[in-house]
Amino acid sequence: MKEPQSRQPSMRAPAKPGIAPIVSKPLPRRRPARAKDTAPPDRAATPLAPGATEAGKGGNRRVRLTTESRDQLVERLKNPLVNLDEAAILLRVCRTTVRRYADAGLLPHIRTEGGQRRFYFKDIESFYLQYILKK
Repeated sequence: MKEPQSRQPSMRAPAKPGIAPIVSKPLPRRRPARAKDTAPPDRAATPLAPGATEAGKGGNRRVRLTTESRDQLVERLKNPLVNLDEAAILLRVCRTTVRRYADAGLLPHIRTEGGQRRFYFKDIESFYLQYILKK
């Protein structure tokens, strides 16, 4: 009975004299190509000051993107707009109930350009304290 031969290619002798065994090398990794007309992500979001160039010569400062005052910013962060799903979670009711409260005028809301309801957090908080906790 014959013994099985080893299947390792580096251990076998060449098939014919003078021919070396084939040893494969791993291929080098290639980075994915980036489009040439786009800027790197970290530079694309940074607007340049008027008169500044992309190369960075002359006045390369960040420009304030909003004209919001400090007081307006603080108010917006303290009293954010909440969508319908978030309002339902905060009030511990279903979304349909929040719609009913808004349609009945019990819960103040505003409409976006797309017709969706948005609620101010302070309005939800006062509604919760006034109506939900009294039940």
